[in-house]
Amino acid sequence: MQGSERTLERIALAHEIKPKLVKGLFSSTWWKTVFKWFGSKAISLLNGYGERPLRVVVSSVAIVFGFFFFYLFKDCIAANPPEVLRWWDYLYFSIVTFTTLGYGDIRPMPAPWARMVASGEAFIGAFMIALFVWTLARRYVAR
Repeated sequence: MQGSERTLERIALAHEIKPKLVKGLFSSTWWKTVFKWFGSKAISLLNGYGERPLRVVVSSVAIVFGFFFFYLFKDCIAANPPEVLRWWDYLYFSIVTFTTLGYGDIRPMPAPWARMVASGEAFIGAFMIALFVWTLARRYVAR
């Protein structure tokens, strides 16, 4: 489906969802319509990754800030040597982890879940950097 067709589909789905908002909470068909709307929205957000490098940059910034807030609120990183961390230290750790630099001055807590979150961010970061390079190469080779 093209972008405009997806938009029209989402509008039609939204018209199905709104009238049954209160009664629909207990209806399986209403929930199917809601999930279909979210799926359509997700596809339209992901659409165009091969042609739009800016979309990859915006997504990467959103991912970095998402992990930054997670680290900040869960307090799951520690400095080496121990010191009081400020909010920019959490942002710094998120950026360093996303770009897979890993300086080692700040590290995740020894808890297995904290290490898994940090390694997940590193994996996503490596993938997003490769996606950005691929979209740039595709854009300029096509010219």
